[in-house]
Amino acid sequence: DLSNLEEIIEKFRLNKLNLSKSKFLVDAPYKLGNSDYMLQITDLDLNSNKIENDEATALAKSNYLNNLTSLNLSQNKILAKGVESIANSKYLSNLTFLNLAENSISGDGAKYLGESKFFNKLTNLDLSRCTIG
Repeated sequence: DLSNLEEIIEKFRLNKLNLSKSKFLVDAPYKLGNSDYMLQITDLDLNSNKIENDEATALAKSNYLNNLTSLNLSQNKILAKGVESIANSKYLSNLTFLNLAENSISGDGAKYLGESKFFNKLTNLDLSRCTIG
């Protein structure tokens, strides 16, 4: 349940949010992406939450995530289509760290990352244990 999350983030002025292995409902990435309190978050960890392409796309389309510098989406169910949305997101252009390890992103997903116009600040990319080749 994410209903109290906004209050917690504001009360403690959080800039890092770790929701890894949270087993939250399918709509949680949509709620996170549509919440203005996420503007103060710079480091978001959503690893191991069964996030698929649609949820990854929803996050990528969120202007509330434009202050993120670190995004961990490892150990989810993201395929090349989800990676394409992430790579083409102007809202994720401040990322310096992106972890997509253990997703089946394929060679196409790696191509989308390499062709991204928005990842000029990216200095750390983890694609370990991905099915790229």
